[in-house]
Amino acid sequence: MAQLRHDLPHMLANTTLGGEHDDRSTRIFATVFIFVISFAASIFPNLSQHTSFLRVPRLAFFLAKHFGTGVILSTAFTHLLPDGFEKLASACGDVKNWAGFIIMISILLIFHVEYISHAYIDRISPPHHWSKHDSLEPPYRDDPSLSDEESEPPNLPNAQPEGSRVAERRSKLLSIVILQVGIMLHSLVIGVTLGIASPSSFRGLISAIIFHQVFEGLTLGVRLAALVPPTPSISTSPSTPPIRDQRLLPSIFSFLFALPIPLLIFIGMFLPFSSELSPAPPDSHHPCPPPFEQKIIILQGVTCSVSAGLLIYVSCIELLAGDFMSDDEMRRSKVKKQVAALLSLVLGAVAMTFV
Repeated sequence: MAQLRHDLPHMLANTTLGGEHDDRSTRIFATVFIFVISFAASIFPNLSQHTSFLRVPRLAFFLAKHFGTGVILSTAFTHLLPDGFEKLASACGDVKNWAGFIIMISILLIFHVEYISHAYIDRISPPHHWSKHDSLEPPYRDDPSLSDEESEPPNLPNAQPEGSRVAERRSKLLSIVILQVGIMLHSLVIGVTLGIASPSSFRGLISAIIFHQVFEGLTLGVRLAALVPPTPSISTSPSTPPIRDQRLLPSIFSFLFALPIPLLIFIGMFLPFSSELSPAPPDSHHPCPPPFEQKIIILQGVTCSVSAGLLIYVSCIELLAGDFMSDDEMRRSKVKKQVAALLSLVLGAVAMTFV
């Protein structure tokens, strides 16, 4: 992969012969390549889970899941957060100080959306009845600290009541939707940047962008693969969607993840002024950038800030707290397993920081 990263700019450069036509051919090649590798990275975990010759060990999925959490955390704090402040600070007018406010509003907004959605899911989910437990979250999970009698309620065919299964699956889907929106906003920023970049800047950015897409695609793909179990384990009923319907979700989400950057690069090819744009902080001779460039800078700053807020919320609340603090199974697992998860988390954060 290191060799590919080193050679990729030269591969792109060699596709050009000179002039506007050659720059367009470079962008077309990059558009197709980014779409294919983004889609492949995000769909691979699901294909691996359901295709025998692509199957990877469960340990790899476990490590990739927590590695991906570190990737999202690093993307939010080391890429989007500084970019949001930098872009808006380089613009003119009152927007200079908007970055922190936009981040705060996006976190509050997504919190309210998720809270209301979870409350709605709880109301529409089929009721479940427990004869011995009155808690809101009955111990339906496999837990070695619970006896067989406590783990499986009487008069129910499965250890996990159907209402709980439906609510849990919908909650997981909601969390992935929030993650998807945050990543797609990040892709929007990248796509705008590449779409307006000059030919030399475009070639310099493309290799880093591809590795961003691979890391983020694998992170999203591992979470998507968890939505569809390798073997049908949930019975089909009017309140429980069939597994075959759920199998479409990874493909749909992967397509949506792969689309924004290539689409914006393609649109940028038809902007006559795109190659002349290279947004930079104003200097003493030019206190404000040209009007169109000013709008591009503000768009990038706002989308970076919103995406940073979403990914900060997702990485800290949904991923870190959900996978470690709120997961009884993780806390009661072997020390070796917990250490492996924490090391994967740190490695993911460090890797994305330097990409």
